[in-house]
Amino acid sequence: MSAYCDSAPPGRFHRNIAVQFRQRLWPAGASWHFAEERQRRPATAVCHQKEILEFASEEEIEYREDASNLTDKYNRNLVRHHVVPVFEQINPAFQKVAGENIERLGEAEQLYDFALQKITDDVVEKGSHEWRIDLRKLRSCPAPITVLFELLKPHGFNNDQVKNILQSAESQPGSIFDAPPARLLVDRFFLILSLWENVGGEVEISVISAEPIELPGGARLTISYPAEPPPTLAVGANTAWLDGDKLQFPLKLRHWQAGDWFCPLGMGGKRQKLQDFFSNNKLSRFEKDKVWLLETGGNIAWVVGMRLDERFKVMAATKSFLRLDFQAAQSVPNNL
Repeated sequence: MSAYCDSAPPGRFHRNIAVQFRQRLWPAGASWHFAEERQRRPATAVCHQKEILEFASEEEIEYREDASNLTDKYNRNLVRHHVVPVFEQINPAFQKVAGENIERLGEAEQLYDFALQKITDDVVEKGSHEWRIDLRKLRSCPAPITVLFELLKPHGFNNDQVKNILQSAESQPGSIFDAPPARLLVDRFFLILSLWENVGGEVEISVISAEPIELPGGARLTISYPAEPPPTLAVGANTAWLDGDKLQFPLKLRHWQAGDWFCPLGMGGKRQKLQDFFSNNKLSRFEKDKVWLLETGGNIAWVVGMRLDERFKVMAATKSFLRLDFQAAQSVPNNL
């Protein structure tokens, strides 16, 4: 049996070393024949080389030291050989005091994490694909910059971005900050964190098939040509019936662009900009970007999952029916 010395800084960090030392002295299953104080001492005190040497000598255990401990090639040894001795000259109890301080810092860290979780529960509304951070509550809590940094750090945002985000909240709502794949929108009352990747792209539909169309981001669209009209037009938002004779192929699925407009069903053919339609439905910038549009002949026939265009609705004289069923993405957002 041999003792092995690998010095460590004082405090909780030395415990792994102490456990390794104990395991080398007492293999798994071996009985302990030493007094309780000796059993506890390697795991609860700083493992000074002098103590280990004395212990090994008393117990007649062969001693071996890691050769890397003798060189200043590693920064840890520069501290052990040159910095710690200076501190010990200033305060002979340095290692004991440092160990106690590190223990207290460990408990302070636990308090920090506990308080941060309490603040998070109060400040953040977590949705399936977005977080909404209440700016009023954030500003009223202690150290709002630190709180926001802790909230956004796991999603790739850095300290400079966090400071700029809070500055923008005071003067420039509407700003967007990126830490791909996460994005953050500075709204008037909330910071809106989008945790899904951009689901951009276009899909062209030339042939109607019974197979669902897979859309970027995980959504699906199923299209069919029923022979009979629907029993009622009061269907769910994710199902649309269109007049097939009014459609021009290929159909196109895309996302909105500046200047887009359509004639919302129920408004008597009146035009409305998509920007205004989205605002009336209280969609955030990120929610707008995820909405699919069904386009035919350069016109928007359906704001998918939201509203049909008046010009393409089924009427009494309609002879050809096109049914579309949309299934929203069910994938788990990134970084949740």
